Amino acid sequence: MNRSQHYNEIISKLARFENRRLMADLAFGGQAVIIVSLLLFTFFSFAEAVFYFEPVTRSVFYYIWLGITGGSLVHFVFTPLYKRYFVVPSDPLRSASLAGSMFPQVKDDLMNAMQLLNTESGRGFSEKLVAAAFEAVYTRVRELEFGSAVSFARARKLVPFTLATIFITGSAFGFSGGMRDAAGRLINHNLAYLPPQKYSFEIKPGNIEVARDDSLMIEIKASGPAVRNLELFHKDESQPAFIKEVLRPGKDGIFRFAIPSIRYTTEYFAQIEDAKSLVYRITVTDKPLIRTFRLAITPPAYTGERATEQTDNGNISAIKGTMIAVSLESNKELSAASLEFMEGMSIPLEVSGTSASGSFRISGDNEYYIKLTDTKGYSNTSPVKYTIRASFDAPPDITMVSPDSNTALPRSQRQDLSLLISDDFGFSGLNLHYRISKSKDKATIQQEFTPVALPFNKSVKETGVDYQWSLSRLYLSQGDEVTYYVEVLDNDQVSGPKKARTREYILRVPTLEELFATGEKKQEEIQKELSEVLKEAEKLQKEMEKVAKEMKSDKKELSFDEKEKLEKLAQDFEKLQEKAEQLSQKMEDVQENMQENNMLSPQTMEKFQELQEMLKDISTEEMKKLMEKMSNNLQNMQRKEAQQNLEDMRMDEEQFRKSIERTMNLLKRIQVEQKIDELIKRAENLNEQLEKMQNETKNADQKRMDQLAKKQDEIKKEMEALEKEMKELQDKMKDMKDMPNEQAADLQKELEKQQNPELSEEVSKDLKQGQKQQAMQNQMQMSKNMQKMQKGLQELQNSVNQANQMQTMADMMKIISDIVDLSKQQEELKKKTQNGSPTALMNKEMRDQDNIRRNLDKTLNKLGELAQKTFAVSPEMAKSLGDAKREMNQALESMQNRNNRQASNDQGQAMASLNQAANLMQDAMAQMMQQGGGGQGGMMSLMQQMAQMAGQQMQLNQRMQEMMKGNNGQMTQEQMSQMQRLRQEQETIKKSLDQMNKEAKSSGKSKSIPANLDKLSQEMQEVISDMRTGKLNDELVKKQDKILSKMLDATRSINERDYEKDRESFTGTNVKKNSPGALNLQKDKRDRGYSENINKALQGGFTKDFEDLTRKYYNLIK
Repeated sequence: MNRSQHYNEIISKLARFENRRLMADLAFGGQAVIIVSLLLFTFFSFAEAVFYFEPVTRSVFYYIWLGITGGSLVHFVFTPLYKRYFVVPSDPLRSASLAGSMFPQVKDDLMNAMQLLNTESGRGFSEKLVAAAFEAVYTRVRELEFGSAVSFARARKLVPFTLATIFITGSAFGFSGGMRDAAGRLINHNLAYLPPQKYSFEIKPGNIEVARDDSLMIEIKASGPAVRNLELFHKDESQPAFIKEVLRPGKDGIFRFAIPSIRYTTEYFAQIEDAKSLVYRITVTDKPLIRTFRLAITPPAYTGERATEQTDNGNISAIKGTMIAVSLESNKELSAASLEFMEGMSIPLEVSGTSASGSFRISGDNEYYIKLTDTKGYSNTSPVKYTIRASFDAPPDITMVSPDSNTALPRSQRQDLSLLISDDFGFSGLNLHYRISKSKDKATIQQEFTPVALPFNKSVKETGVDYQWSLSRLYLSQGDEVTYYVEVLDNDQVSGPKKARTREYILRVPTLEELFATGEKKQEEIQKELSEVLKEAEKLQKEMEKVAKEMKSDKKELSFDEKEKLEKLAQDFEKLQEKAEQLSQKMEDVQENMQENNMLSPQTMEKFQELQEMLKDISTEEMKKLMEKMSNNLQNMQRKEAQQNLEDMRMDEEQFRKSIERTMNLLKRIQVEQKIDELIKRAENLNEQLEKMQNETKNADQKRMDQLAKKQDEIKKEMEALEKEMKELQDKMKDMKDMPNEQAADLQKELEKQQNPELSEEVSKDLKQGQKQQAMQNQMQMSKNMQKMQKGLQELQNSVNQANQMQTMADMMKIISDIVDLSKQQEELKKKTQNGSPTALMNKEMRDQDNIRRNLDKTLNKLGELAQKTFAVSPEMAKSLGDAKREMNQALESMQNRNNRQASNDQGQAMASLNQAANLMQDAMAQMMQQGGGGQGGMMSLMQQMAQMAGQQMQLNQRMQEMMKGNNGQMTQEQMSQMQRLRQEQETIKKSLDQMNKEAKSSGKSKSIPANLDKLSQEMQEVISDMRTGKLNDELVKKQDKILSKMLDATRSINERDYEKDRESFTGTNVKKNSPGALNLQKDKRDRGYSENINKALQGGFTKDFEDLTRKYYNLIK
């Protein structure tokens, strides 16, 4: 078994040996065939190129080459292959002999052993000896590889010759067109070829198919003698004959001709002398192009925008996420189509014949073109590039309109939020986020924000959202702070909702002290700004006076410098008016804040509102129109007109300045009343805290009392603040002499005497030491002190209001009396002027008119002083007096011009203006009486009550006289019933008089009333008795008139107890200057005249005594 394996192993070794011998033979033989074949073919081609043989000769050469190449192939290739696969396998001994000869240690031993092994059965040799001999040989050859003895030396030696042959042949045919042509003729040996021309041509691109409008370069290389020119002939389908082009060679010797845009199929050839190239054909075919092109643009559904289409326009402007559907039609059948984007992305389109379609979604700005490829492989050239402009869904925008800063929480525990939100496509949500960020109770502080969805219209793109946020459920305490912001989300369904939020705001629960401190600070800022405006106004006044002096010239035209100065004055005045309007807005904000937090009493709040309105009306429409007129017409304005406008502006500035002064003075007075309101609130708040502390102390354990002691320390601070604010009130009041300063001082002494801070400190110590009863007693004492202080402050508040109102009415009645006297004097002077001779000098009348005007100036000054203290002085009053003064000046001018008629008319107008001013003041007094009739007490109350009763008595007397007209001594049943009603009215008046008398005595004011009210009551009782018995006669009427006269005298005496008429006369002077009206003038007209009230009361023909009483009443009060 081992011997057979060893034998097969040797046979395998021999087979590998023969294979290697075959490879060596083939390596040598293959190279020999290549060398012989290539060299022989090159030789025959060279001969053909040189001699250009006939077909017979070329056939002989061809077959010789073919025979030698085939013989070499049989000898060097096929014979070794045949021997290897057909001879060697049948004679292994030959292989063994050949292999053994290559190894000296083997020689013929291998062949001999194999012969013995193959012949052992027929020769009678010992099997063991044969086996031993074979094994001995096997042992020697087992490690030998017979193929390693085969040498490739012959083949390796031939490699350089083979490579040289290939190089020579390749160069010959590669660089020589003649050799290539000769080789072609040799291969096609049986074909006849024309004799070679003097020149041969190598033309590129030869026959070619190109797309229409393509450019093409024809290159011609001519072989032969050197030439300077070459003729190119070409003709397309549209041309009848060839066109000759004469070409010159380039530096490289190549002739070139460019066809920039081929439209039709073209034939061409080259020619030099008689040598002519073949005719080549350029076949033109159409490139694919787009005939129709349509885009369907579908925006995202959430935008609410409609889908649109556009034709033959690939430029797209749409929002990100928009779906674009593309469809097109080509002129040729397509094999492929795609959308090529500049960012490198390619989207294939679905092709069907000449159509293509597809879609894509916009993700951003881009550029693209459409690439078409037809079935022949041609693509569209220079495709149009289209742009994609992606409009992104912008984030929403949110603005907190109100509040625009950190705010204090109103007492209502509600915060109004006003927002403006906008987005390009709509919203998905609006949320308020809040957290308690600061509190004395650390447990209530929140770290995370709590969201609250706000209701609003999500479908709109821009809207204002007003939301009233109630914080009552948070149970906030003083000093707590809530941090909040508002966040809006848009409805972007492509990239997800985007958010925008306001900044974080802080909402603080203010203490009472903080509320008053903030209001006071803002008012001080307003007071400071008012002072600055007043200083600027005074500076502007000086500038106006200076410019007015400079403009006094005889020149008609204004100089450029004068125009500039006037323009600057107008601009400065406009800036002052703008500042006043801004201050008015600030005042309104302060007022709204105080009203919202209920910081002031209704009376003080009403005055604050009047002050705000007065500041708002400082800049009148007349002022604005004057400024506008000057700005628009200044360039064309003449000197006289400019001087008049400047004078008007000076009057407006004076009015503006006086209004600012009045505002400042009235604000100081209101601040006093405000401070009193503050003190009342503080006392009330302290009282509430003390009462609460008493209840908590009553049931408190020691731990709780320690906590209450800390609260008591806070109360002590508030007590000290109360004393400090009381002193500040005194400081504010001391500069105003008409204020009840003594009463305020007494109240301050009372507060200091109470020693509330010391008591509070004792309570704190008692609570810490556990002395509950002592602490409660002191708390109760402090509570009583605060109640007493609150009452005293309310009385002080009433005194302030009464003092101001009484003084106002007294001053106003004095002014009314002066105006009535001036009106009478003007009426008398009017009669003299009207009846005087036009030729008379009228010097006395002119002096009288000037005296009346000067006295009117004094009255105007009194009214201006009164206006600094009260809101009762209206702009209409000042305007009427200003009109009267202006008409008096006009009357003086007419008198100087000896125009009696015009002077009389002017004096009549002046008298009417005076009467109108008196009437306006009477109305104001009546309104003050009505507003002050709410039980304030004091002298004002007495005056009002007496005036009201006098009015009722006058109406009663009037009806009694009417009833007497139709009485013939006997009363009808109807008259008796009417008499009973009148008697009841008289009884009612008597009861009111008795009640007023009682109040006057109890308040110690009865001595201020000069009339004997007890006697007046008895006289009324006598009248009542006469009316009850039916004594309707003249005696009864006289009694009633006497009662009315005493009541009117009492009313006048209460108001004029300190009143004395001062009259002063001046020497008359000639005056031509018009005078401005004082204070803030407005154009309100009043239809009712002073005399209408009197005429109304006198309709019906009453007795002379009663008419005198009526006039007397209307002259004093309404």
